[in-house]
Amino acid sequence: MLVMSIVALSRATGAYTFDEHLEGKTDDVRELTATIREFILGLDESIEEVPKKYYVAYKVSQNIVCMEVKGRNVKLFLKLKPSDVPTQTAHYRDVTSIGHYGTGDVEFTFGSEADF
Repeated sequence: MLVMSIVALSRATGAYTFDEHLEGKTDDVRELTATIREFILGLDESIEEVPKKYYVAYKVSQNIVCMEVKGRNVKLFLKLKPSDVPTQTAHYRDVTSIGHYGTGDVEFTFGSEADF
């Protein structure tokens, strides 16, 4: 009952938590998400984590990367130009013309910690 109240409150106020993005996910995806989160936050102490409805934003003054936790993988959207990513980069996709949540034209999809 309490969990349902928190979820309802989140929807009403627009306040979301990181843990909401992990609900119903496998242990593998949870571990991958934790590894990526730790890496991003460890880059600089000024990076702020801002959970949104569909993704988690990481920002300094603007979003630098957005993370979507999916059922089988984690997608990162980076604020980079696709031309800045070397050709043949693994797990990469140019999403300039593709609608998605979050910020950035560069998508990386990771299905395991080894991929990351």
